[in-house]
Amino acid sequence: MRRGFTLIELLVVIAIIAILAAILFPVFAQAREKARQTQCMNNLKQMATSVLGYIQDYDERFPMAVYAPTPRPGGGNCAFTLFDAIFPYIKNLDILRCPSDGQGLYLNAGFQSVINMPTCNLPDGVGYMYNFDLMPPGRTPIEQNPPAVTKGTVSIAEVQFPAETTMNFDAHLALGGSGNVLRRSPTFPNIVLIVPVLGRHNEFVQVNYVDGHAKGVKARKFTTSGLQYTYPGNPGSNPWTGRNEVWCVSGTPYARFFNTQPSDPFNQCRPYLEGVVVEDNLGKAYRYIRLVD
Repeated sequence: MRRGFTLIELLVVIAIIAILAAILFPVFAQAREKARQTQCMNNLKQMATSVLGYIQDYDERFPMAVYAPTPRPGGGNCAFTLFDAIFPYIKNLDILRCPSDGQGLYLNAGFQSVINMPTCNLPDGVGYMYNFDLMPPGRTPIEQNPPAVTKGTVSIAEVQFPAETTMNFDAHLALGGSGNVLRRSPTFPNIVLIVPVLGRHNEFVQVNYVDGHAKGVKARKFTTSGLQYTYPGNPGSNPWTGRNEVWCVSGTPYARFFNTQPSDPFNQCRPYLEGVVVEDNLGKAYRYIRLVD
């Protein structure tokens, strides 16, 4: 005569399955995110190749981050961005989307809101930003005297450490913010048009560099009172949304500002991968050659 399972036996089996699921589900999630991280890395490698192709064709100088107005083929004006500049070299705008970015940048809505024109060629949901010090903004309706105009675009010869100086990375484009941690340098108080990085991939920021390679940079989440920035994260006529956390980079020269001590309060959290890598008496650090003195 066959005997069925008792209630206790069934409960034990269910408990074992639940324990196994609790162990395995995070592993599956990490594996899925690792695959997305690999795809993101490939996107950034293609982007690096495209920027370097542009540099070779334009007297070894980096493109501007944005300038406007530019005539559109179908009529009207648009904002011409770095991504528009490298489009002939990438051919595929899908590489501008990070697979782990649940709320990419709605740059068309953002530009339309601020300067009353869209970008020239960008899709919505852009997942990456660029080193605004290497590729500073040009003339636009809201900025008539920017660094790329007054000082000229950046030459690759100005980059002392190309293998450690960034070009593109996981980040937001923010119009402005509040909180000391968002300042670009110890003596520069303005917090306008900033690019805070995002540790989307298991607490890593994906980055490409001037020499063409790409890798992940370790980051940690940082929250404090009074910290907020505003970025175009929604479609429609009012794209602006707020965020009150940033990611601090570590294990990179961008974690310390030039000629400051590692213990300096300014270096407690560096949320940017902007500027160029230089060397002082303490080793490698970052500084700005266009955006701020």
